[in-house]
Amino acid sequence: CGVQHANMNFTVIAVPPDQFDLWAEQQQKPRSEDLANSEGEQVFLNSQCIACHTIEGTIAQGVLGPNLTHFGSRQTIAGLVLKNTPENIARWLDDPQAVKPLNQMVIDELSQAEIEALVEYLSNLQ
Repeated sequence: CGVQHANMNFTVIAVPPDQFDLWAEQQQKPRSEDLANSEGEQVFLNSQCIACHTIEGTIAQGVLGPNLTHFGSRQTIAGLVLKNTPENIARWLDDPQAVKPLNQMVIDELSQAEIEALVEYLSNLQ
């Protein structure tokens, strides 16, 4: 994460053990088969994203960046810097350096159509 390491925040949510166990079980599941071969998944899998990120149930098995398997269920993105909304996902994908200067997210320039497809895909990863 480079210079932005100090800005990698997280939220702790305390819940009863049975709720935690259910959440932990859900986190072990791969992405929904409903998303297989979607336009957004194809953009993701045919880009450099897979070099750093994992999405269980796909060929994306990167270990440098966050696991994105259940990305859509997160409340925030970019280390708690942005709320997880379609607009903010698009903003992050368009220019991560504008959101968190000097972060180590390397991303090829994406067309507006590719960003829209990725936003829809990532938002639906529950």
